[in-house]
Amino acid sequence: MAAKLICTTPEFDALAQSAGLTGHQDAVTQDDARAELRAELDARVAHLYGLTETEFAHVLEGFPIVKAQVKTAALDAFHMQQSDPDAAAIEALIFGQGEGRHLEFKRGAYHNPFTGKHDNTMLTNVVEAAASFLNSPDGGTLLLGIADKPVRVVGIEDDLVTGNFTKQEDPEDTYGLAVTQAITGRLKGHIADLLTLSFLTIQGHRVCRIAVRPAVAPVYLQGEMYIRGPKGKLKLKTDEAMEYVKRRFNS
Repeated sequence: MAAKLICTTPEFDALAQSAGLTGHQDAVTQDDARAELRAELDARVAHLYGLTETEFAHVLEGFPIVKAQVKTAALDAFHMQQSDPDAAAIEALIFGQGEGRHLEFKRGAYHNPFTGKHDNTMLTNVVEAAASFLNSPDGGTLLLGIADKPVRVVGIEDDLVTGNFTKQEDPEDTYGLAVTQAITGRLKGHIADLLTLSFLTIQGHRVCRIAVRPAVAPVYLQGEMYIRGPKGKLKLKTDEAMEYVKRRFNS
């Protein structure tokens, strides 16, 4: 996140690449987007130091030349990043249980961390995972903002920037709506009421949680069926899908 604020010119390319960016072209240069990233970064540092809201507000007041709206934005970001009762439980699942039959991680739905650019396959992978939970007899939970190999919390902050959601009045709400519409639009069947989307703050990062309840009829993505296996998502061959449908939905 800091690299996107700092590495705005070619002489910072080496630093940008060491931070996982492709170069200075991935930097955030628009004033409103930079202000939002700066506020999120300030709030994240405050959380890492274990500051309370009162203490953080006191620290901000110690910078008289900083504009009031900048301080307000930092406090707003601090509020958004505060943990809630579910966050500790989800964090325990992430690092305790890991991916499997009832839980899957995705880095995001838009931002490819290896190219630093928008990548449509990221969203397709999210839809496939949702389909696998819908076809499962138990459903499951899909977490956006979690990387694997090794497992770590990376957040959806880059997703919000790459997908141009930071320009919206409510970036997370718009992001959640877009992801939900992508899932319901690409999968056949009445599944909108089977998805519950929410946001959590885990280790200072915003994570999108999609709880998926099992469907009552088979769900396909472009004629292909995905289900859950012991280690995660599986794509079935045609004969396998027919047999699974008989067992799961027609029994």
